[in-house]
Amino acid sequence: EEGRRSDIRITYEASEGKPFTVTVSDNRGNIVAVHSEFIVSKAKSSPVSEEKISQSLSKTADLPYRAVSVEGTAGNIFIPVSVINETRRQALEKLNEIRSVLHSDRTQARPYDFTLKPKEYGPLRVLAMMRDKMMEPLDNERWMKRSVCPPINPIQDQPVSLNGMILSQAGDLSMDLSHCIGGLNLNIANSYSAAWLLSKQGIDGVVLSWETGNEQIRFLIDAFISRYGFEPPLYKLVYGHLSLMYVKDRFTSENGIEAFSDLHGNIFKVKYNNGMAEIRDTKPFTADNPYCGGSAVLTGDQSENYKEILEEAYEELHERIQGIRTQG
Repeated sequence: EEGRRSDIRITYEASEGKPFTVTVSDNRGNIVAVHSEFIVSKAKSSPVSEEKISQSLSKTADLPYRAVSVEGTAGNIFIPVSVINETRRQALEKLNEIRSVLHSDRTQARPYDFTLKPKEYGPLRVLAMMRDKMMEPLDNERWMKRSVCPPINPIQDQPVSLNGMILSQAGDLSMDLSHCIGGLNLNIANSYSAAWLLSKQGIDGVVLSWETGNEQIRFLIDAFISRYGFEPPLYKLVYGHLSLMYVKDRFTSENGIEAFSDLHGNIFKVKYNNGMAEIRDTKPFTADNPYCGGSAVLTGDQSENYKEILEEAYEELHERIQGIRTQG
């Protein structure tokens, strides 16, 4: 199906006295190059045109690719069409091999595959990610609250049920999940990892990595819709004090340290929870959200007015979504 094809970019080199070279790259960062055995020669009569080369290289037949661009130059040269087609075929087969995932219990590569059913945003698109118990309740009909699972879980080896939680580590996926959301620590930053996580039973949405830029998010959403046929329920972090480090038990011989400073005088707060020390950035991370259908706020600092922050996140997101619906 066209919606499940991956975009690829193709470049070629057709120089007299050299092999015909085809280079293919995909949106995962994979790049392959194939050189023909045929040596490009000077045309005696009718040279092959750049248009003809581009048309031949654009054909992907039943392979799961769509050539979004073909670039290269060709002068007064001759290349048989069969050579162009064969070089393209070899390049796409080589790309297929790279995109396969090797499994240690198998003798050959197996395609990276999973079943993904369409999932939608719930009625509330602003997510309050709760790390600490707040002095002021944050209940409101405009956003949903979800507690963040501890990144170091002492009962990881015991089967437990997680309902309405934000997951913090890969081990959480082995639990019995219901209405959970993949969290920041899972570091989801591309359409394939987002799709894989959404394919898991009990996962309703995904919070993207805070390092994912807006243009990368736009490309991620476009690629996801093109491949799977629906908009993924994704959340972008718009405010929060990021966790910089987790340390099991104590990381110093002293107890109860609330903060420490580095050589530049920067202050870092320390939080303690279930035998774990968490070091947080004092300065809050802030970002806009022009593309995701959901916004996330990471709570945890008692001095912050999170109700006001969540209200602002709701107003900005609601205004954008209403504008899109009006234009539609």
